[in-house]
Amino acid sequence: MSAAEAPVYLMERDLAAAQRLNDQHDYIQKLLDGHFIHKDIKFDTLIQKPKKSKRRSVIRSLFSFVKRSQKEQKSKTLPALRIADCASGTGIWLSQLSAELKEKGYTDVQLDAWDISHNPVPGTLAENVNLREHDLTKPFPPEWHNFYDVAHVRFMSASMPKESWPIAYKNVLDIVRPGGYIQWEETSVAYCTSAPYSDTWRKAVGAFTENMNKNGRDPYCTDTLVKLPAANNLEDIKIETVLFDSKPEHWDKASEPLVRGMMEGARMHVKTGGTFEDVQNLDDINRCFEILQEELKKGYRFSYPFIVTLGRKPLRS
Repeated sequence: MSAAEAPVYLMERDLAAAQRLNDQHDYIQKLLDGHFIHKDIKFDTLIQKPKKSKRRSVIRSLFSFVKRSQKEQKSKTLPALRIADCASGTGIWLSQLSAELKEKGYTDVQLDAWDISHNPVPGTLAENVNLREHDLTKPFPPEWHNFYDVAHVRFMSASMPKESWPIAYKNVLDIVRPGGYIQWEETSVAYCTSAPYSDTWRKAVGAFTENMNKNGRDPYCTDTLVKLPAANNLEDIKIETVLFDSKPEHWDKASEPLVRGMMEGARMHVKTGGTFEDVQNLDDINRCFEILQEELKKGYRFSYPFIVTLGRKPLRS
């Protein structure tokens, strides 16, 4: 199946799926020790202070008056801090970041949630989060170029065609201002593991991986992602790997939404006529889910490497 023929999103998009994404987000924030923006980036360093006006001659000021007035009428003063969440899904990342910014006294902010479509859980979206529609595989309109201090992306593996990763990365980078950051977090479905070994988990991962392959997705997408900051000549690059089961005190909360997500991908594979070994129909999928839930109760850990990439756009190209 070509990328043009493939469904845009290989997961489910109902309320249960949205709640699963929020549950998964809550655990990821624990993995990252509560940091929304990478811990090495300080909010104060992102805020651009107004430049001091240079002294001008009276004649020069008169000539520039009309042009300056037209520009001021055309656009309002930009917020001091501008952050985009691309492929924002339920909007939970920006909504919780909004609360943190308010607690720290940052009120002059613009928070934009970009996605091809939105699926927030009712009552969870912050009032100051703007929902905007865009496909990351397409260029952003020019008026958004060089606009944001930070652009954040997370979990595109089920959405994006394999060949589109470098294109989408460049498109997101276009909306980051010089000196701003792009922070992209991702995992590869094919690298999911279990401890102890679970053959049922292997089949769930296999079915989801088959679903990705037949729809032109990349189950090893992080292998490409980690190369993109350097390929785009970014500075202050950081590539970090956080194991999903690296917080023992939260293992039970970590594995459960991961299992639900894996089964969503496997279920969609079967719904579209796919099979994997003896997983042939929805009854087989439901049985797999039951076994995995029993294994969770027995202490099985299901995990994957969570990759965090960060890069700063040079001030000068």
